[in-house]
Amino acid sequence: MFLARVAGPMGVSRYVALKRVLPHLSRNRALADMFVDEARLSSRLTHPAIIQVQDFGIEEDCYYLAMEFVNGNDLRHTIGTAKEREL
Repeated sequence: MFLARVAGPMGVSRYVALKRVLPHLSRNRALADMFVDEARLSSRLTHPAIIQVQDFGIEEDCYYLAMEFVNGNDLRHTIGTAKEREL
């Protein structure tokens, strides 16, 4: 996952979480198909507790999925904290 900034006209911009398939893995047809299926399915989901997909595409032979960015701790950190606290 990467943090990216989408720049719009007249200085309007927003941050997105960018998920991508590495270029050498994009050539793996089965993996690329799974990523496209993920994009297709996740773009249909709408719920306040689900991150929204904002864009999907291919750039320089690399598939990407741009999703709503939510600032805060990642899941790995949250799970680690819960384990430490024995929750």
